[in-house]
Amino acid sequence: MKTAICDDSLRDAALLREMIGASGLPIDTDAFDNGNALLAEIQRGTHYNAVFLDIDMPGCNGLELARMIKQHAPKTMVVFVTSYPQYAVDAFDCEAFHYLLKPVSQAKVTQVLERMMQCHREQNRFYILKIRQQTIRVPICDIFYIECCQRHVLYHMRHTVHETVGNLKTVYEELRPFGFLQIHQGYLVNMALISHFDGFDVVLSDGKRVPMSVRKRAEVLAAYARYIEVH
Repeated sequence: MKTAICDDSLRDAALLREMIGASGLPIDTDAFDNGNALLAEIQRGTHYNAVFLDIDMPGCNGLELARMIKQHAPKTMVVFVTSYPQYAVDAFDCEAFHYLLKPVSQAKVTQVLERMMQCHREQNRFYILKIRQQTIRVPICDIFYIECCQRHVLYHMRHTVHETVGNLKTVYEELRPFGFLQIHQGYLVNMALISHFDGFDVVLSDGKRVPMSVRKRAEVLAAYARYIEVH
């Protein structure tokens, strides 16, 4: 996994880089002292799986930088590292993976990195779809929800919809280990992409709404609570 640190404090950046190295995880880390330099590197084609951003930096602050990075690389995980807890709400509006308060500890950095590695592995898992005469691989992390109507299964992806012939029971057995949950007789959702619940609707991170059945609502909420405890 490849990461970047952006902090105008060279001391803080060096300390965090040492902690990432001390985690023992297979992570390659670059360090930048300003947002423009990091953004230029990304625009040149360097892909970072994760970035650690200070918020209070001169010029382009960490919040602005995170939004620009997400425009270029939506799957890049963003961790804010700051001395100011009041930025927490704004940070999560930027789809932050985590929020670390300085001074950071080795234990906390390692914990966040382990979660990142797990997410990185999940982002690189694929599911095989057979569509007519074609067989295609789709990233599991890009499947928002799955809809079944009679024997037609619709995979609602990040940017498209794939339709296959099959049954929801088989699909659920195959995708349940990857965080999918049946919320209705005709729907599965990817719990990693749930934004919130609104009555009997599951609202996903792209704004789409998927209906829960009345009888399953309590079961769905309990399953999701268990899921977020370990993710």
